[in-house]
Formats: sequence, C-alpha cells, structure tokens
Amino acid sequence: MRSAIAFAAVAAAASFFVANAAGSSRVGVVCNDSTAKPVVRVAPGKCMILPPRAAFAEGSNLSQLRWRTWGGTSAIGTGFERGFHLPLAHIPVAVVAYRVVKCESGVRLYTRLRVSSIYGTSNVRAQGCLSR
Repeated sequence: MRSAIAFAAVAAAASFFVANAAGSSRVGVVCNDSTAKPVVRVAPGKCMILPPRAAFAEGSNLSQLRWRTWGGTSAIGTGFERGFHLPLAHIPVAVVAYRVVKCESGVRLYTRLRVSSIYGTSNVRAQGCLSR
C-alpha cells in the first residue's frame, strides 16, 4: 500500500514538472557529468560541459559555481575549472553562459559558455537539445 501511494505521489510530481516545463521561462544547461546520460540543470553548482565526440580541449569541467545571474540572455558566475586529468586542478574562473535555444519540448538551454582564467579564455559549446 505504501509503495502504491509513493508511486502515485512521484507520478503526480513528475507530471506537474513536465506540464510546467514547457511553459516555464527557466533556462538550463546540459551537463555531461555521466557518459551514460547527459542532464539539464538550472544554475548548476557543478557541470562538465563536453558534447558528444568532443575532445577534452573543447570542454570544461566546472565546480563550485556561484551564479550572480541566471535565466536571461546570458548568465554570469564564478567557480573553478577542474580539468580532465588526475589530480583535478582548482583554477578560479569567471563563466558566462549565453546563446539560448528553445527546444521542441519547450525547454530553453544555454548552448555556449565563455570560461576565463589567468591562463586565458575558452569558448565552450554545450550540448544542445536532448532527444527523447
């Protein structure tokens, strides 16, 4: 009985989120923290930006992100670049997410990030709309 109630509650919450996602003005970014499944996150605290078939030099592995703005035509934040090698680096960066696209599902995504540190600036392409 408890599992049926829990299932109904989860299903109701999921349907509420899906119903409101299409009309939502929230903007996300696709984080590729798992090779199995990229996820859309809103104002993430950490995010690996690495589109399919991209070299590590074309991506960014960000952590401890703090966003001052999120949801407009661009988002501005600070954090740390960790790199893609062990031991992980801890390089302070300024990040600007921009170029919003609207997917068929109604989800809006930032598709570009500019990551700047004392070592220079990288323009990183985030993965676009996720297929269902």
